Amino acid sequence: MEARGGEIAPLLRQLRQAALAPRPQDPRPRPADRDPPRLLPEQRVRRPQLAARVGGLEHGPRAGERLQQTADLQHALGLMLCILPGIYLAVGYVFALPLVIDKKMEFWTAMEVSRRVVHKHWWSMLALVIVLALVAFAGVLLCGVGALITIPVSSAAFMYIYEDLFGGQAAVQS
Repeated sequence: MEARGGEIAPLLRQLRQAALAPRPQDPRPRPADRDPPRLLPEQRVRRPQLAARVGGLEHGPRAGERLQQTADLQHALGLMLCILPGIYLAVGYVFALPLVIDKKMEFWTAMEVSRRVVHKHWWSMLALVIVLALVAFAGVLLCGVGALITIPVSSAAFMYIYEDLFGGQAAVQS
């Protein structure tokens, strides 16, 4: 062990000397040392800052509050313009595949017929979709074994409603 300690001491001394030694200066100028670029007179015109364009998001005690209000407004707008119509259409198109398989409809026709029929019962269909999604999620939480029961039960519930809504030709025509 002593031999090793004797080998390490000179190495530590060299490392300490290297760390304390002055470093050579970089010959390249730093960005702050460079001359500012020369601009043509038409380029020297000051353009309004982003805060002035947006309408008062300048720095100050209320700037964070205004920024948060703007973000909240954007989130609400995104929710209304993207997510809510997406939920409406997802519930509306829930019977498009059974219509293609059962009634031999074209893709777009089946989607439109499904949306028109479901539109009349949209809130109850939304409740059914939510309940069946929660039941399927509970089945997945049981290590996936519960999904072997909940997914077929959910599919059977959807097919029962499908037969109720589209069982006769009159339902498809409306």
